[in-house]
Formats: sequence, structure tokens, C-alpha cells
Amino acid sequence: MLPLFLIGIIAAICSAGGLPEGVVGLEENGHYGLAADFSLPSSFIGPPVFSCLKKAGFSIVFLPIYNAHVHPHWISDAFFNIPAAIRAGLGVEVYMVPKYHAFKEEQGLVQMNEAAGVFTNTPLKTRRIWIKVKTQNFDDDTRYNKEFLTEMISTAQKLNIDVGIYTNRKQWDFITGEWNLGGHKLWYWNVTDVGRGGETPANFENFRSFGGWTEPTVKQFGKREKICGVMVNWDVYDVRRLKHYETQKV
Repeated sequence: MLPLFLIGIIAAICSAGGLPEGVVGLEENGHYGLAADFSLPSSFIGPPVFSCLKKAGFSIVFLPIYNAHVHPHWISDAFFNIPAAIRAGLGVEVYMVPKYHAFKEEQGLVQMNEAAGVFTNTPLKTRRIWIKVKTQNFDDDTRYNKEFLTEMISTAQKLNIDVGIYTNRKQWDFITGEWNLGGHKLWYWNVTDVGRGGETPANFENFRSFGGWTEPTVKQFGKREKICGVMVNWDVYDVRRLKHYETQKV
């Protein structure tokens, strides 16, 4: 349990607001909702933080469940963070960080099975896993990368799990050779720097089609900003394409 003085600080932050000017009244236009994503390394976040985020105007949080770059691969804090966020009234989306290994067979199958296996023998169920497609997670060979991604996606589909893709146009084109994938929800990022000064507008107006996607579902528009006593990345999502009630359930 968090110390009383920290709970008081978090409560003060909640009441003070702290939202960027561009996201105040975000949902009034009926299209956008506010989300926060937590970067790795993950840690125990705690119910007061999630309650504070809810009061501050966030509707959904994105939490890590799997990181192929470390051992063990699964994120143990997810078992505590996901239920705490749900109880605070937040929708929860989860993501995995894969890693391409040369000379390993069926690694896409193995990694997706491991990520989905986080929920085995728990009351938690997942409907969707987002895959972080960034250069540090993939090979230099676009053919291998496409095979790796295809294997992860097909494995998820066999498990009745939807897949979302986290990437941006430059990294996607470099990793996949401008592969036309589409058909899955897109979470893209457009940030110029960390902190409030690196934010871009909290909307999709600067989105340009790539990879078969003509519309995004989520945009990360701010990186490493502090609110409710924790550092988060700021996201805006299309409430028509990502429903609060479609996310994780206990």
C-alpha cells in the first residue's frame, strides 16, 4: 500500500489537473478519448495512481505484459496492475515487445504463445495484444521480419486474440520494406521529443497512410510526462474504433 503522504500528493495532482491544453474537453467532439501507456521497465503502479488517472480524464491505459529482451519474458507486475486499473474504471489494453532471433525456428509462434500464456490460470482474459514494431525488436532483413510478424499474427488468431500494431511510418517501412499489412488496428506515434515540449496535436490530422492503413486507432502524441506521480506516455484514441468495454475483463 502506498504511504499516506504519497496518496495525498497524488490526490492533489488529480485535483490540480495537469492535462495538456490540447486534450481538455477531448471527448466533447465524440471521436477522441484520452489514454496513457506505460513504458518498460514496468513496475507495480498501485490502485491510487489508476484512480487518479481516471479522475484526470483518462479512459484507457496500455500496459506491458511481455518483453522478449529480458528473462523472464512475462511482466509479473501485470498481474497486479491490470486488475487495479479495471477496478478504477479504466479500460485496459496490453502490449508485447518481441525480439527477432536469427536461426531460431517458430519464434513468432513461441513468443505470441508465451505472451498469451500470461493469462493462463488467472481470472484475466485478453481480447487483443498489441505488438511493438520498432527497429530494436527486429532484424535488418525485411523478409525475415515479415515472416516473424506473420507467424505472431497467425498464432494469435488461432488463440482467438486480435492483434494491434504499434509502429510509425518510417520504422514500418524500414522493418518490412513498405509491406501492405492493414486489417489490424494501428497505434502510431508522432512525438518530437520527451516532455510537454515534444507533444504533437492530440488528433489524427497529421496521419499519412502507410502499410495498408488508411486510418489509425490510437496515436501516441506525448512521451515521458509526469501525472499522478508517475511517468506515462500520452495517447489519443478513436472511441468509435476502440471501445472501453471491448478491453480486458477480470
